[in-house]
Amino acid sequence: MKVIQKANCNNSPKNQTIADLVKSILLGDELSINNIYAPGLASINLPEFKNIDEMIIETAISHGKVGSSLCSYQVDNAEKYIGFFIEFKTHKAKDVSQIIVTAG
Repeated sequence: MKVIQKANCNNSPKNQTIADLVKSILLGDELSINNIYAPGLASINLPEFKNIDEMIIETAISHGKVGSSLCSYQVDNAEKYIGFFIEFKTHKAKDVSQIIVTAG
């Protein structure tokens, strides 16, 4: 699966951190996730992505210790969405304390 970042994070390093984190989750980059999220990649409840060629990171935003991202993808000619809600241990966005994923 190809992950495309549409979200414009040029002026915000923390927003880019959110986008990079989401991309790592979607691509199953266990090493990257496990380095900043103690429960690890295996603990993140992701839907099964079958027959998906690309996932688009539409938005990546952060404020204080929290951030979120909205991604879109196509399945059987229907647009679907997945949301990521991320809480960091500090406002510096170095270590993650919680990741919640919603899909619909």
